[in-house]
Amino acid sequence: MKKIYVLLLFFCLALSAGNITVILPVKSTVTENTAAKELQTLLKKTSKVTIAKEGVKTSGKVIYVGSTAVAKKHGAVKNFDGDEWLIRAIDGNSIILNGGRRGVIYAAYELLERLGNLMFLDQYTTHGPEKEPEWSKNYAVSGKMPFSWRALYSYFPPDLQGRHLWNMRSRQNFFINEKFSPLMKAHGLTPFFGKPRASHTFYSYTKEWKNAPDEYFSLSARTGKRERAVSPYGPGQVCFTHPKVRELFVQQLEKFIRMDMADYKDVPPPVCYAISHNDNNNPCVCENCKAAVKKLGNYTGLVIDFVNHIGRSVAKKYPHVILKMSAYFFAQPPPVPGTKIEKNVVPGIAQMGMEWEDFSSFTRTKRESLLPLNHPVNARAFKEFKQWASFGKISTWDYWITWRERGLLTDNCEAVRENLKINKGTADIICGEIEYPLQTSFHPLRMYLIHRLWSDPARNADAEIERFMNVYYGKAVKEMKAVRALILAENKTLNGKMTVPVNVRKGLNVRYFTEAEKLFNAALAKAKGDKVLTLRIKRERFNFDRVRTMLPQIPASLAPGDQVVRKRMLAVFNELANLYLSGEGRKRETAEIERAASGPVFTTEPVKEFPGRKVVAHFRGNSFSPQYKAISAADADSATGTAIYHPVNGLKTEGVRFGYLNSIAKKSVIRTIGHKQFKFDGKYHWYRIGEVTLAPSCYVFAHKTWQLQRPLNEVYGMTADNRVDIYVKLKTEMDKKNPQKVDKLWLDGVLLLEPLPKVQRDRLTQL
Repeated sequence: MKKIYVLLLFFCLALSAGNITVILPVKSTVTENTAAKELQTLLKKTSKVTIAKEGVKTSGKVIYVGSTAVAKKHGAVKNFDGDEWLIRAIDGNSIILNGGRRGVIYAAYELLERLGNLMFLDQYTTHGPEKEPEWSKNYAVSGKMPFSWRALYSYFPPDLQGRHLWNMRSRQNFFINEKFSPLMKAHGLTPFFGKPRASHTFYSYTKEWKNAPDEYFSLSARTGKRERAVSPYGPGQVCFTHPKVRELFVQQLEKFIRMDMADYKDVPPPVCYAISHNDNNNPCVCENCKAAVKKLGNYTGLVIDFVNHIGRSVAKKYPHVILKMSAYFFAQPPPVPGTKIEKNVVPGIAQMGMEWEDFSSFTRTKRESLLPLNHPVNARAFKEFKQWASFGKISTWDYWITWRERGLLTDNCEAVRENLKINKGTADIICGEIEYPLQTSFHPLRMYLIHRLWSDPARNADAEIERFMNVYYGKAVKEMKAVRALILAENKTLNGKMTVPVNVRKGLNVRYFTEAEKLFNAALAKAKGDKVLTLRIKRERFNFDRVRTMLPQIPASLAPGDQVVRKRMLAVFNELANLYLSGEGRKRETAEIERAASGPVFTTEPVKEFPGRKVVAHFRGNSFSPQYKAISAADADSATGTAIYHPVNGLKTEGVRFGYLNSIAKKSVIRTIGHKQFKFDGKYHWYRIGEVTLAPSCYVFAHKTWQLQRPLNEVYGMTADNRVDIYVKLKTEMDKKNPQKVDKLWLDGVLLLEPLPKVQRDRLTQL
């Protein structure tokens, strides 16, 4: 019976489908051909579409694509900008679509969106057209993208081509650090950033300087030594004032330009080259650079002077090239008034968020990324932005996400709306970073809204959100709107302090998770039988479950029970990972979720070895992430069956080192336990670091390399004064061939206790 119904439905649709002929010029371009194919693909639900060249006889509706004779006759041909588009009706049955290199394709999308209710919802879902486009004989509309260049640094799922197609349909016209593909070419894209990459390029300029003298590289204030970069992260930069360094940069840039011109013969070559310092906050502090900073006003002035020199040199041979410098880290503060920025140099503004408190050297304005730039809490960042804009056109790198699990269960649609309005008329190049889709609530909505508003920041954002929610969640939309309202209501209670650890957010309480559970259950009941909708709902519940497992204040007995929540969280992650993650990113997130599913990140339950002491937080072995040369592994002695270790290859007489670091003030408490005090018995024991005041960014470490680490950021704010007494749980594994030699140091616990009263504290033995 079901098959008969489907066949009848198909037959009815076929009878109702109209005939549309898409007419192309005799010598059509690649993008005109793509526009015609996109019309044929997207209209197949409502119409029978035939593609033909000029001169054929037609019946039914006709869409003329590109610079046809008909378009010329009706004045619809001109020297369009690349993204400019035009839709013009000739009569009730014929319409012209034309535009620039990409604009002719955008004209096709605009037609279907405006007149057929087409929606590019996400990478896997195109909604509509709901009907065959209808137009009157007087219909005429045209437009141009408000930002010349638009890109999202989003996520990297297995279906790379599908993601590219979706983003291009959503008017993204370049991709960051991704290979230029035939699909991009067919959609009118041209390589925007030239070699070597779109950001943090100093390493690429210097990696061949094997025999260069140390004076070419930055003198570090941290180490007092010249540092060479080994990756785009550093650790070093270059000496900005050394004349030979500037000369070598010009030579290398011209080499990159020549290579690109040879590689891209059938499309316009790149126009923008990033002269962008490595991703760290350690500029050169040699005497010449410090003198230049004093003369030019700040480090930003010195970076501008460096890039200006390269810009003036390259303009002589390649006047079409622009250079993008990074207004980031030590070069984030605006230059002093009167600073000249060359016409071919574009500053790229990247104001990092509040979650990066530990990057405090060189005064840096921090910004609540989840709130609009013009929000009162961002007053200083907004002032800085406007100062930069006063020097001319800029490029912006907007963070529409936060890190360090500070942005879970948040919504930043208001920031998207306001920031794009602010950037209009100010920025030629706009990039957004919105990674980690599974750590972001309503990620598809955010992406959709960004795409819709960067095409037209004046669009009604609330109406766009309403339309998306209604279509995306269908019969479960009432409940899913209520879930989003729950998030928004809790976010308002934060009073502008959005990027705080989840465990200090008072609104994430039993009532919050009880209400969320009720809403998700009701939504899933309505979605029963619809696998796609069910997964969309479970995707949003995944983050509620994730956060619940991080909160010691939520009782494990709260229905449906802690074990059930952890089990379903892991199961849903495994479903979602195939859609959103690949490569190293997938491995990393899988390990994190598996650790979270194995037990609480930390507890506040009493610890038997410390009777009567109040526990602020007890981090156990399953909460330790492998990093550097530290390794997470199964361990029968561990309370959770998993702990972390680091190879030692040292003698017992060296003792064991561990401690605490305040990452902001760079202050540490270091303990070294001698071989007579440390228990080399192969069992775990608690060892005291001491009493400290927690910082917003801080961590405990062990091993002489400090590479056994556990951040304590999520505990900041859990006590009134942030004073805690810290212990670490360590054991050694001895070399089987030499009992005097330590093979591994294991870490299975970090314990934060409320400090004892002074009288008791004075008696405490330092063990």
